Amino acid sequence: MTEPAPLTGSRYHGGTIGIPSLTINNVGATDDGTYTCYIYNGVGQASVDINLFTWNTPSVSLYGKQNLAVGSVVVLQCRVTSKPNVTHITWKKETVPINFSDKTKYQRFGSLQNQKLKIFDAQETDKGTYSCDAYNDYDTGTSTVEINVGGITKTTILNEFYVTKVGEDITLECLIKNDSTNVNLSWLKDELNVKLYNTRKYSHGTLKQPSLIINNVDKSDAGNYTCKLKNLFGTSEDVVELKVLSK
Repeated sequence: MTEPAPLTGSRYHGGTIGIPSLTINNVGATDDGTYTCYIYNGVGQASVDINLFTWNTPSVSLYGKQNLAVGSVVVLQCRVTSKPNVTHITWKKETVPINFSDKTKYQRFGSLQNQKLKIFDAQETDKGTYSCDAYNDYDTGTSTVEINVGGITKTTILNEFYVTKVGEDITLECLIKNDSTNVNLSWLKDELNVKLYNTRKYSHGTLKQPSLIINNVDKSDAGNYTCKLKNLFGTSEDVVELKVLSK
């Protein structure tokens, strides 16, 4: 009988008369299969089959918008790769399993490899750490995301319109709450960004100094001005009209 070709390669050790046990280094999924140990003597041979099955801890990635405006809807997406396939997924908030009996608050949908959690009508009580735990027959993988819920900072222009004359300076007042969640503030004229870098014409109009000063007004400055504020949770804006009269 022809002797089977032995395993070769730097990852295999042993499997000899002196060291009959076979060691496989850096085992991977491609090593799955049936291994046969043969022994020969002058009379005959004997063999035994050994099945090797490899597994890994589920790899879990959790995605989703992390800064939510009060009242909004968020979808968290949990992607899983696993060997063997996962048997079930558990969603948690602050380590406590989410109760899906109230479908007006939480819903989940999708597959075990790509499952989504939908949270309705986000409130500040929904702030916290959410986790997706994926289980296979051997181990558990998890991923977390921090959700922050807050309000959109309001912008307020007190005047309904401003009136000025050619050649004068004017301040368009925009009131905002100084809040750590504020990201940036901009001004628009007739829906186009005001060129604040033109410091001879404009000053202020920033987060630190939100009111916009227009220097040496001319007729072309007439129009609708928008004070637009973006914070972590959304955007707020207010509009005012500037009328310019001749001298």
